[in-house]
Amino acid sequence: MWDMSFPRFLRRRYILWGIAALYLLIPLALTSTQASLLRMGPERWRRLHLAVFPALAFTLIHYALPGYSGAYWRIYALLGLLLAGWRVVQVLERRRQGGGGAREPELAA
Repeated sequence: MWDMSFPRFLRRRYILWGIAALYLLIPLALTSTQASLLRMGPERWRRLHLAVFPALAFTLIHYALPGYSGAYWRIYALLGLLLAGWRVVQVLERRRQGGGGAREPELAA
């Protein structure tokens, strides 16, 4: 795999989608601690962690493009879409009740 030339690499677009998803997930992994939340503040931390939604989309594209026939990636896709949908419903309910958008992350005392 490592001997692929750059044009050949570009023909495999699914690899680029996977790399894009990975690049979106790295900052999330690095800032998923209580110390990062305190350092960044709840609003900036929450905005950064919204990158999980495009990362999910890029991951699903990464698996769908080469035409994988296995059931595993479809199960992951279903679980990811269910969790994303659940989060959207939570935010919409909170807005409907007049509580604003997403809840601020909890800061430990």
